[in-house]
Amino acid sequence: MLGTEYDDFFRAVSEDAAVKAAFLSPRVSEKEFFEGFSKIREKIPFCDNGYIIDCDLPGKNPMHHAGAFYVQDPSAMATVHAAPVKSGAKILDVCAAPGGKSVQLSFKAGDGGLLISNEVDKKRVRALLSNVERMGLKNTIVTSLETDKLGKMYRGYFDVVLVDAPCSGEGMFRKYDVALGDWSEKKVVSCAALQRKILSDVCETVANDGLLIYSTCTFSEEENENCVKDFLSSHPDFSPVEVNRALLPYTHDGNGGMSFCRRFYPHIYPGEGQFFCAVSYTHLTLPTKA
Repeated sequence: MLGTEYDDFFRAVSEDAAVKAAFLSPRVSEKEFFEGFSKIREKIPFCDNGYIIDCDLPGKNPMHHAGAFYVQDPSAMATVHAAPVKSGAKILDVCAAPGGKSVQLSFKAGDGGLLISNEVDKKRVRALLSNVERMGLKNTIVTSLETDKLGKMYRGYFDVVLVDAPCSGEGMFRKYDVALGDWSEKKVVSCAALQRKILSDVCETVANDGLLIYSTCTFSEEENENCVKDFLSSHPDFSPVEVNRALLPYTHDGNGGMSFCRRFYPHIYPGEGQFFCAVSYTHLTLPTKA
């Protein structure tokens, strides 16, 4: 996939996953954050409230316990900034645990918006609920429903639907040893089938002119471009959306000429592997016969 960039990529994934990053709650100002958390390295260019920080254990900081910031990889922040999310939006985060993307979406929706933060795994939903409570998200409801039930309950309701799908985790190999240990070709195939089912289950929850954002933390085409291509082929009411231009210098074009899909690689910008894209829904009405 990477051609002449492969050596740079291999060097990057051979290093320790040392980058730490966080985004701020709207309840805290930059000044307050800088005063309470002095080890700021740089602002993340595609995330208005995101920073790379120099700290081994940012979760031990009292400001973290108070819900002033959320620790998240820059690549994961990029997904939520792929397309504009308006204040007051009704949002569904389908596979939400542990909650970083949900927290960002809640901030974007604001007090006039609504976020349904869903996680089907009963163990993982506890971490999601804990983070929703810690960050004080007043506009958020946590659910634990199968995706087919979500699809039937909320037809045409959400302005934005995020599917951060379960995947083979190739983008997390250097960060989590368990991701490498769990990987297999069989897992890639099974994840690809599950991803297609999830998209099919929840796509009808998107309101007219609404957005469906799809993401994974893996590199395989089977789970990324091929999954998106199959979805668009079988759902002609959806069409690609060009992502936020601020992300272009820090991401790679999707494979096969699918430049509306973006790939986040550690040799291009600090962070782990991520894939994301956005598609919009416009209900197609057939012309009536005279």
